[in-house]
Amino acid sequence: MKLVFSVFTLSLLLVSCASSEEVHQTEVTEEVEETAAELLLLETIHQGALFGAGEEGIPQMNKVIRSYTEWLAFIKQMDSVNPVSQEFNDQSLNFDQDMVIVCFDQVRESGGYQMHIKTAVGYAERIDLFYERVQPEEMATSVMTQPYSIAKIPQSELPVTFIEAK
Repeated sequence: MKLVFSVFTLSLLLVSCASSEEVHQTEVTEEVEETAAELLLLETIHQGALFGAGEEGIPQMNKVIRSYTEWLAFIKQMDSVNPVSQEFNDQSLNFDQDMVIVCFDQVRESGGYQMHIKTAVGYAERIDLFYERVQPEEMATSVMTQPYSIAKIPQSELPVTFIEAK
């Protein structure tokens, strides 16, 4: 009887060792897939706010601009009330190498609101772009504003998913 019990216990031990190894392999594989992400170089072109009380006609949006033609049309619309593009850090974009990421908030009744493009993460099938809306912490000016953030990342044909950081 002890022999049967010992054989049964040993068999159970061997089976459980094999399954824990399989679990470990699954965890390692999932870890490798998670680390297949690549942090992309993200350079801020400009962060600010439009002061045209919405007259520019730019809705709350997140957008990817992949061509110089799209970029010129976008700048023309942004500059339609006030020439804000003169303040941009990077006046010479190369759309063979870069694409532009734009995040616009809604038109706000006061100042102090901000938009920040934080991080871009590349995967084999997509790019995740993380942005943040910042609300004023103190009293703000009583002027209508529309916060925005514009950045560039390496050119890609992959779809971009915008994710708001909370």
